Amino acid sequence: MTQRTDIATLEPQLANCRDYWLGWGAQERRDDYLSLFRSGLADGQLNGVMRLRDDDRTEEAVADAVKRFDGLPFTWWVGPDSGPEVRRRLVDGGARQEGSMPIMAVRTDQVRHVEGPDALRVRPIGDSVEELSDWVRTYSPSFGLPPELHDDLVRVERERTDAGRITRFAGRLDGQTVGTALLYVAHGVAGIYVVTTDASRRRRGSARSSPRRPCRPPGRTVCAWPPSRPPATARRSTDGSVSPSSASTNSSRCRLTGLPDDPFP
Repeated sequence: MTQRTDIATLEPQLANCRDYWLGWGAQERRDDYLSLFRSGLADGQLNGVMRLRDDDRTEEAVADAVKRFDGLPFTWWVGPDSGPEVRRRLVDGGARQEGSMPIMAVRTDQVRHVEGPDALRVRPIGDSVEELSDWVRTYSPSFGLPPELHDDLVRVERERTDAGRITRFAGRLDGQTVGTALLYVAHGVAGIYVVTTDASRRRRGSARSSPRRPCRPPGRTVCAWPPSRPPATARRSTDGSVSPSSASTNSSRCRLTGLPDDPFP
């Protein structure tokens, strides 16, 4: 049975995004008044706050987050699922807003077929160490993730407790993995994440083709590209992935970093 979700309904798309990132909470995850995840890895993309519902609790939430991350770099995302004053209060407290990113969505029956290189093959991969190691090695440069995090990234990917919602895809060309994408199915939405292309293979059509295979899961009507990386990389990866005539940019999330140790003296 198809679980129907209106493309203009934001909450299922935001819930899909939250759940995907909470899956990175190898050391801790919580989803109550404050939604956050802690991977334990020393990279600000891999530890973060996804939502704060009550803006009157901003100071309390900041103190809570700073304590829980305990010196690890982290990112605070503010979107339509957070309180309306959260972004302003964080900035007033010293956080840096590093940009905003669109949340794009398209109905799965309106995704256009786009040809990539003739030899490109996009296929699901398994969860073996060998396959995940190759997949992580391919996406890491696009995220700016250093090689020394490789083994831990593979470990966290393998140990995700939401594996039943995930299908990972690899694009292979000339015997080499040149692109990645990830399908996350939850809340009636097919969320697309980790869309990357090897730097040496860009501008050849691989990035346009890779996300389309996971964009046609059975029983889902909305395919969403929530923000999943720093703004500059995200824009490079998503440009051309969806035709503007078929995709809808519903809203955006702000990305904030650099909260001082004592933001509200």
